[in-house]
Amino acid sequence: MSLVRISLLGVALVSANDVSINGDLQVLGALSVAHIESSSLTVNGSIAVTDEVKTQLLTATSAKIGVLRTDELYSPSGNLHLAGGLSMKRDGVEPALLEVGSLETATLTVHGQRQWALVHHHDFEADGHGWADAATGAFIELSEGGYLGGHCKTGAGTTVRRRFDNLPPHTQLRVGARVHFVDGWEGETAFLQVDGAYAWVDSARAHPNGLNLAGGPQPDARFGVPVDAVVAHTAPSVLLEIGSTLDEHACDESYGVDDVQIHVR
Repeated sequence: MSLVRISLLGVALVSANDVSINGDLQVLGALSVAHIESSSLTVNGSIAVTDEVKTQLLTATSAKIGVLRTDELYSPSGNLHLAGGLSMKRDGVEPALLEVGSLETATLTVHGQRQWALVHHHDFEADGHGWADAATGAFIELSEGGYLGGHCKTGAGTTVRRRFDNLPPHTQLRVGARVHFVDGWEGETAFLQVDGAYAWVDSARAHPNGLNLAGGPQPDARFGVPVDAVVAHTAPSVLLEIGSTLDEHACDESYGVDDVQIHVR
């Protein structure tokens, strides 16, 4: 056949060992089947459905779909790549099912709620981290434990900063990190600023019977304190600054930063 035009095709099963269409298959209305099954389906032209395709099972090596609505999405290869966004929801109490080894998509929406997308993560395992002293622009060294700053590096008067550019379109920004309150803190405060506004603060006081995990001989006030800050944000770049109100030398009291994460949605 060179060209087949059908206003409506509704069958329970399309099954054949070999289906060959030399031209185009155009469905002007809706194509609705329970199962499309063929060991070899060859279309030299194209299959164009102007309305919608409804089927319980659709298998394709390559498909271009404007909107995909499905309760279950499965990838036999274990990898799924979506150039746009993925939205999954299901009526009733049962959740929608996504079964895939790895997923790469610009956005993910579940039950109408857009999920957070990780766009930056610093674990400070290497020196090329890009964080600097906010006042002088000087490079901030890493501590032996694999975190930014710390003992004799980031104390009184030192705020670390870095700008992150080329953020994808978003309306909210979420910053996560872990902060170490090293050595003899006496109730001072550590803080996170997002574009110059305070987004997180916490304080610490060392205890004489506490653990000494880093720095000098005195016990550390707190270690690995989680940071989780969510702010309204739409700009394509963001400036993060982490600092403290410490008033003594960095060899007496200091702070360290690890696992900085930026999520958007």
